[in-house]
Amino acid sequence: MKNWVSARYKKDEMEGFVLMTSVEYVFSFRNYNIYKTEHGQYITVFSDQPELLHFISSNYKDSVFLLRFLKEDNIKRYYRPTEDIKAYTLAEAFIVTEEQQAMVRNTHMLKDKLY
Repeated sequence: MKNWVSARYKKDEMEGFVLMTSVEYVFSFRNYNIYKTEHGQYITVFSDQPELLHFISSNYKDSVFLLRFLKEDNIKRYYRPTEDIKAYTLAEAFIVTEEQQAMVRNTHMLKDKLY
C-alpha cells in the first residue's frame, strides 16, 4: 500500500484534520480537475500536480480516501472554477482499506465535512 500522495505543498500549509470519503469525477476545466465527495463538497486537483492527479484519477471508482486540504488561512484554500462551484484544494490523499476504515472513524483527526 502506498503512503500519502502529496501535492507540492509544505506540511505546515495543510490541515491537521482529514476527511474520509469516496469521490466521483465531475469535470475538468482549464487546470482544474473537479471531484465531488460523498458529502457533496467539491475538491480540485490541479493538472500541474501529476502524481496526486494520477493517484486520484486512477483509484476514485473503487476507493475510499483520506483527504487532507489546505489550511483555512491559506489564500489557495479553494477555487471557483465556475460561479456555482467552490472546490477545496486537495493537498494529500491516502487510500483506506476496509480494515482501516473502522479504526480511522474513531480518531479525533477525522473531519466530517468541509466548511
